[in-house]
Amino acid sequence: MEDKKEDKKEDKKEDKKENKKENIKENIKEKDIDKEKTEKKQEDVSSNRKTKKEDPKKTISNPKVELKEKVKDDKVNADEKKEEKVKGKKKTNYKKIGIIIGSIIGGIIVLIIAIIILKPLINYNIGKNNLEQGNYSSAISHLKSLKNYKNSDDLLDQAYYNNAKKLVGEEEFDKAKNDLDSIKNKDVFEDFSDFYTYTDALVALNNSDYNSAKKALKSLSEKGFEKSEEYLKKANYLQGNSYFDTNDFYNAKKCYKEANDYEDAGTKMKNCDFMLAEKDYSEGNLFKAKKQFEAIDADFEYNNIKVADRLAKLNEYSKFVNLSGTWRGSNGIMNVRQTHDSTGLWDDWTNDYTDSCEVKCVINDDGTVKIKGVGKFYSYTNYSSLSTHLKIKEFTVPFELSLNKDDAIPNKLVSNYPTVISTSGTSGNATITNNNDSLKLDFYLKDENYSAHFTYTYKSSITYNQKD
Repeated sequence: MEDKKEDKKEDKKEDKKENKKENIKENIKEKDIDKEKTEKKQEDVSSNRKTKKEDPKKTISNPKVELKEKVKDDKVNADEKKEEKVKGKKKTNYKKIGIIIGSIIGGIIVLIIAIIILKPLINYNIGKNNLEQGNYSSAISHLKSLKNYKNSDDLLDQAYYNNAKKLVGEEEFDKAKNDLDSIKNKDVFEDFSDFYTYTDALVALNNSDYNSAKKALKSLSEKGFEKSEEYLKKANYLQGNSYFDTNDFYNAKKCYKEANDYEDAGTKMKNCDFMLAEKDYSEGNLFKAKKQFEAIDADFEYNNIKVADRLAKLNEYSKFVNLSGTWRGSNGIMNVRQTHDSTGLWDDWTNDYTDSCEVKCVINDDGTVKIKGVGKFYSYTNYSSLSTHLKIKEFTVPFELSLNKDDAIPNKLVSNYPTVISTSGTSGNATITNNNDSLKLDFYLKDENYSAHFTYTYKSSITYNQKD
C-alpha cells in the first residue's frame, strides 16, 4: 500500500512538471505571435509612409485618425491575446480532468479485479483464523460463502461441529441441532452419531418430551457420554414435577427416585409419600393411609398438615381403619345342582375360586363415617350335563351405610341383596357379614321356573380374610 502511495505522489509530480512545460510553451507561442503582429504593423506603417511619399496627389495624414486606428488595433490585439490565453487554460484543464478520470477508472478496475481475486482468499483466511481462535459463528459466516475453495468445506464442517458443542454447553439445543444438520461430511467426526442423539434428546427435554429424552439419555449414560447422566436425572426430575402437578403422586415418586440427588428430588419424594397417604386418607382407604403415614417422620408437615395429627385421628377411628381396605379370599366355592322334581334325584357341579371385597370408610368433616364397599363373587349361570357347556360369571354386591364415630359396625353389612344370574330371570340373595378380622359373602338362588321337571339351585360363598 505504501508503494502505491509513493507511485501516486510521483505521478502527481510528473503531471505538474508536464503542466508547467505546457504553460511555458503556450507563453512562448503567445510572445512569438505578438512579435509577429508587431513586426507586421511596423511594416504596414512603413508601407503607408512610402505610399504617401510616392503619391503626392494624396493629402497629408491626420494624426488623430492614426491614433484612433492604433488604439483600435491594440484593443483587437489585446482581445485576441486574452482569448488565446483562455483557450490555453481550457486545454490545460481538460487535460488535467482527463488524467484524473483516467486515474479513477484505472483504480476502479484494479479494485474490481482485486475483489474478484482476493475476496475468497480474504474470507478463507479470516474464517480459518476465527476457527482457530474459537470464534465459530464468525468462521461460519466467512466460510459458508466459499464453495470448494481450498479446504473451506472441511473447515466449515469443523466450525459447525465446534459451534454445536459450544451451543450445547450454553443450553441452546435447537441451534446446536441446526448446526449439526448443516454438516456435509458427518463421517469425519467419530462421535457424531452419539453427539447428534445427545443433542436431539436435549431438544426433546426442552420440549417436555420426557419419555423420548429419557430413553436416549439412558442409553448414552451407560456409555458415560458427555453429561447424559446428569441430564437423565434432570429429565426424571422435571417429569416428576409434571406428574405431581396433576396429582399423579405415584408416578411422580418413581421419577423423583430416578432423579436421585438432583436438586431437591429427595424432599419431593417425601412430599409424594405424604400426598399418597393423604389421598388414601381422603378417599377412605384408612388402613392403607395409616401404613403410609407411619412410614413418614411424625414431625413431617406439608400443606399445613402434620403427620402426627393424621396418625392421632386414625387412632381415634381405629375400628373403621380395620374395616377398610381391599380384602381378598382364596377359598371361594360355587355350586350348581339339578334336582328332578318327581324322583328327587340330583346332579351337580362344584368349583373353587378367588375374589375380593373392597371397603372404604370416609371420615367426614362432621365426624361421621360413610362406609362404601363392593363384594365380588363367582357363580355358575346355568346347568349342563357336560362341563364344557357350563357358564361362569363374576357378580358384584355393592353396599353403603353411614355411622357415627362411636357407633358399632353392624354384623350384617349387606342383607339379601337381589342378584339375577339365571336365564329365567329369577333373583337370588347375597349377604356380607362382618367378622371383625374377616368378611364373608354368601349367595343363594333357587330357580323353579327354568324347567317344568327340574329345580336348579345356585350357591356361592367366599371368606375374605386377607387384606392389602
